[in-house]
Amino acid sequence: MENKIELSLKRIIYSKLQNDAYVMTLTEINSERQIPIIIGSNEAQSIIIAIEQIKSPRPLTHDLFCNFAAMLKIQLQHIEIYKFRDGIFYARLFLQKENNEILTLDARTSDAVALAIRCHCPMYTNEEVLNVTGVTLEEISTTKQLASNIENRSVEKLQKMMNSAIADENYEEAAILRDEIKKRSK
Repeated sequence: MENKIELSLKRIIYSKLQNDAYVMTLTEINSERQIPIIIGSNEAQSIIIAIEQIKSPRPLTHDLFCNFAAMLKIQLQHIEIYKFRDGIFYARLFLQKENNEILTLDARTSDAVALAIRCHCPMYTNEEVLNVTGVTLEEISTTKQLASNIENRSVEKLQKMMNSAIADENYEEAAILRDEIKKRSK
């Protein structure tokens, strides 16, 4: 991969904006740019178990994959988040066989991160993905303020806020407000 940019897992937090979802934040090494990725509760749990090094009496799915690869003498070299399209992150695993042949395998980003944590291997992305999805600490603070600002607002007020965000061409804020309106309308 050209222009590899190494990432580290910064945190996983519960999303106040989406039910049963978590935000996994990957941070560019030696930079403030971060990639927030929405993941499900099962995926978050698997990653947290790996970070905390909690041992299960029976192998969990990602542990099973690591055991299977080790048995076949295949090593996870690194993972790569290589594309973002239509709101979806695309990742792949780079696996090295015993004869040094490198294989690539498509994976969900949350699975790739869960495996990278377990196998202690690097995580990478590229400038294109960071330019499209990366945010800075200042932008994250603004999003947190928005989340706390919409919590106790009526649907009518949220609609007005969304229209104002659209008029100001603040489409990210408008999308968050739209999603909150949809969630409440169910």
